[in-house]
Amino acid sequence: MENFEEIAANARDVKAKLDWSLENGKMYNNRECLTGQDETNYDNITATVKEFEPFYSLWTTTDQW
Repeated sequence: MENFEEIAANARDVKAKLDWSLENGKMYNNRECLTGQDETNYDNITATVKEFEPFYSLWTTTDQW
């Protein structure tokens, strides 16, 4: 618990990178659709976001409190 500020900052960084990945996945799928290519499956990123959410909430809430 001594390092909660550092851990919360890391959690925010990971969340930002996951959000960036989701947005880029959508963009790539749109481009693939426009060019007639098969869309790439990015379900693993979506699953990772869902798995990470409780940890993100825990550490950011601890930091805010």
